[in-house]
Amino acid sequence: MRHARVVTVTLSSAIDRVIVARGLSRGGSVAAREVSRLPGGKGFNAARGIAALGGRCTAAGLVGSRRSEWFRRRLRELSDRRVGARLVLTRGGMRECFTIRDPAARSEWHLRTEPGEVNTADAERLVSQVLSLVGAGGIVALCGSSPPGAGLACFLTLFAECRARGARVAVDTSGESLAAVLEDPMWLLKINADELSEVTGRKTGTLRQVAAAARALCRPRTGASRVVIVTRGRSGAVMASSRGVVQSRASINQRRVAGTVGCGDALLAGVLEAKSRGRSWSEALRLGVASASALAVSETPGVFTRQQAMMQYESTTVEPL
Repeated sequence: MRHARVVTVTLSSAIDRVIVARGLSRGGSVAAREVSRLPGGKGFNAARGIAALGGRCTAAGLVGSRRSEWFRRRLRELSDRRVGARLVLTRGGMRECFTIRDPAARSEWHLRTEPGEVNTADAERLVSQVLSLVGAGGIVALCGSSPPGAGLACFLTLFAECRARGARVAVDTSGESLAAVLEDPMWLLKINADELSEVTGRKTGTLRQVAAAARALCRPRTGASRVVIVTRGRSGAVMASSRGVVQSRASINQRRVAGTVGCGDALLAGVLEAKSRGRSWSEALRLGVASASALAVSETPGVFTRQQAMMQYESTTVEPL
């Protein structure tokens, strides 16, 4: 069976760094060491996840020219050359995202710098690159927030033009980008429970509340149907579609969880990889949750393997609500 082409798009790329420091306290000074530095941004993370599962995809995005060679090289190395990079180089720098872990306290802190402004010329070049890859039946995942400047206009153009070309468009964004397309038809919307609460005005603290809010978002006021996947952290994920609502959870020892950064992107990777191979939505959700769980317990920050995901897949369930 021929696999559908998958393209991930990242408007706000990043350098993701994980730092370990033991005994953190307010006003204190402790020794720290960097244990990981990865080419990041939600779409690039998802692309690496697809590669880890044995798939192939293309990852397009805006990347600061000063770190572009390192970014391209590390993406190629980490994906075993399974990710084709279509990088549009910009003059500005890239965001840096820091995860600071204190293993003794089993706690994490997350810091990030602000993205640089995107100019119209760079945005237009990215649109041109992506549209050259898009065809009917292909999958395009628009991932992450829109940076200031021409970022939002770029996102909206990609969203409209990819749909017009018959692509299956997945959206994993937040803020003004999400608000701008919330009522429009799309193939897949991935969102977390807090974002779901924000856009629907409903409580999402319990499984029942998440299911109800996801069901409402599955068919917005325009009547356009889509699949909605809501991530719930250690509680797994909920998926709503015209066929009903299901939940998926993996059975893992919470003491093994090393970190949760990037788990939502790993979930999206599993879903996209499964759907590109023609799997059902339930199978796709199961692989997504298994991939997120594999990353959570991985000893290598930000990286998981297909073997780890398949081990989690065996204990991952999908049940109707």
